[in-house]
Amino acid sequence: MGVRPGIATIVSGSWERALVEAARAAGTLRIVGRCETPFEVGQVIPRADAIIVGSEVPWVTAAALRRWRDAGVAVFGVVGANDRVGARIFRDGEVTQVFDAREPMSRTVAGIVASVAVRPAAVTSGTVTVTGPRGCPGRSEIAIALAWKATATGSAILVETDRDAPGTGVRLGLEPNPGLARSDPALVGSLACRRWGRIEVLTLPVSPAPLSRSIELRVLEAAVSEFDAVIVDAGPCSGPMRHDPGSVVFVMEASPVGLVRAARAIAAWAGPQPRVVLNRVEGDVEYILRSARAATGLEPSALIPRTARPDCGDPPLDSMLASLEPLATALWPDQRSAAL
Repeated sequence: MGVRPGIATIVSGSWERALVEAARAAGTLRIVGRCETPFEVGQVIPRADAIIVGSEVPWVTAAALRRWRDAGVAVFGVVGANDRVGARIFRDGEVTQVFDAREPMSRTVAGIVASVAVRPAAVTSGTVTVTGPRGCPGRSEIAIALAWKATATGSAILVETDRDAPGTGVRLGLEPNPGLARSDPALVGSLACRRWGRIEVLTLPVSPAPLSRSIELRVLEAAVSEFDAVIVDAGPCSGPMRHDPGSVVFVMEASPVGLVRAARAIAAWAGPQPRVVLNRVEGDVEYILRSARAATGLEPSALIPRTARPDCGDPPLDSMLASLEPLATALWPDQRSAAL
């Protein structure tokens, strides 16, 4: 199975709810947004491959449809029975394809899958967010290794924002400090980080109080302004990102339980198209790859052997860094990859 297209819908009639349910049941499309206003459409376009809109939406015009297509997304219309005005707007807006709202939404989903191409994942040189399902798939160890790789041609900082189970500092032997202060705006402009090997690290305390959105955003903005690469250990994916994630790396464990957890997390994922790391691989690699593709619809960008896992406090092993080489090249295409 290839990478699943990401679609955004315009919330309107009952067909929209039926389409979302059919897409999730089929597992062939990712729902990256359900928009109610033109502003929301503008916000979701960068991470969508297609937009689905019904002819009953009053604020949609032919000019708006053409703008969306000019932005690089496919546009599909769903027209109600005998809605000649809506059909004309779709025709003038040169939408990719028009579907009948009375048809089964499973057929509409199949038509969208057959007609839309997946846009390449956006590359953001500044920020890389590492996430994945719950269940310790190794997010922190991959985030540490990517930060280490990012120091090939510049400075890098590893920032932990995982409020669910912050463990990066413990893994690196840096607790109780440094800690991302729970409500200290003085962090902005002067990050209280500590050097660990080749990277700077800013972690959460072991038992953090709720971290306000404003403090998190201001700290990350400061990190982006001071470092060439910012790697965010964001913890498990649960709901929308609180910050601009940049490029997303999704870590999944190569075990039956890990693949089930990853499949559930990917089915609910609404962020940018992620790059996948299949972690702790052992046994029949081809079988594991086929299982991962079938479970998530995503093609892994890196396979990390179970034997490549470092001990707590140790730097990333050469075998892990070598396995991450293709991913690092994709994330930082303008930089020379780190020498092993």
